[in-house]
Amino acid sequence: MTRAHIRSFATSIATSIATSIAALAMAVFATGAAHAQSAPAPAAAAAAPAALPEPPLGAAPAPQPGLFTPKRWIAVGVTGVMVIAATVFAVEGQRAADAHDTAYEICRDPDVPCKRGNEANTLMASAHHHAHIANIALATLVGSGALAIVLWERGAPDSAARIAVAPRVAPGEAGVVATGRF
Repeated sequence: MTRAHIRSFATSIATSIATSIAALAMAVFATGAAHAQSAPAPAAAAAAPAALPEPPLGAAPAPQPGLFTPKRWIAVGVTGVMVIAATVFAVEGQRAADAHDTAYEICRDPDVPCKRGNEANTLMASAHHHAHIANIALATLVGSGALAIVLWERGAPDSAARIAVAPRVAPGEAGVVATGRF
């Protein structure tokens, strides 16, 4: 593989992660829209026969659970961490690739001494440092994504909108499958 292929591959991974984040955000907001649509309209509730006993005079009506429970607010915050981690991953990964490419432009063959070898070695050390930060950001991205999904599902106000998430492993592929009502 050439460096251009590796850079193209890294770009496609970053694009895939960004697409996954966008899909997760759309699923989260679609769940909220479906929940809001399933609630009866105020006019329909007034026209329906009174099946429930009326509360005593002066008593405040029981609050209805909203879409955003405390756990779901935490999930939204964790999703923000996920977006930041994706940004750090993309930026630091690109910096690592640039430093690596520049080092190889200075000294084409690492086995042959060159006049600017110290500069190339410094750039390679910088590339390794940026790659290390990108790897930590990727781990944070994956972990925060999993945590956001768990918190969002566990924080659901009712069981009307459930999503099942399961790993999928097959020869030559690995991924996650999400099924259920959104």
